[in-house]
Amino acid sequence: MSAHSPGPWRVGRKVGRTIYDDDRLIGVMDTVEDARLAAAAPELLEALKSALHRERELANLIGAACTGSVHEAAAALIARIEAGP
Repeated sequence: MSAHSPGPWRVGRKVGRTIYDDDRLIGVMDTVEDARLAAAAPELLEALKSALHRERELANLIGAACTGSVHEAAAALIARIEAGP
């Protein structure tokens, strides 16, 4: 598991390109749009994990396998995020 600040993260009020976790600076991005996307990253990761978990539960209920490009892409992305650099 990667060691990242779990969030929630927010975009800075005075400098819109900054990202904060509580009062601690997390990073500075090139654009406000990049900052918004990065600030949403912890929530996006949790939503992706939840969706994948629910898909696996549903597949188990109906006796199907979790396969397909969307499932594989989501699983690979989670693994890449949690593996770190």
